[in-house]
Amino acid sequence: FSVDGGPWVAQDGQSSLIFSGLEAGEVEVIGRDLGGCATETKLVSLIDYPKFFTPNEDGFNDSWNIIGLANQSNAKIYI
Repeated sequence: FSVDGGPWVAQDGQSSLIFSGLEAGEVEVIGRDLGGCATETKLVSLIDYPKFFTPNEDGFNDSWNIIGLANQSNAKIYI
């Protein structure tokens, strides 16, 4: 697999990948077969959110903003 045109990171026979260090927003994921011939491209939306918020009006973590969710009109959030 490759993300946003980056280096290919899969090893032969690897069936599961975890990408880290990606920023919220749309990323392009490209997969190819083991022979390196056929490829398929998908756009994937990544979100990011703070693990907590403290609405005590001290100016730090007073609101909870989910980054990368603005274009997801059908998103549902359960707390």
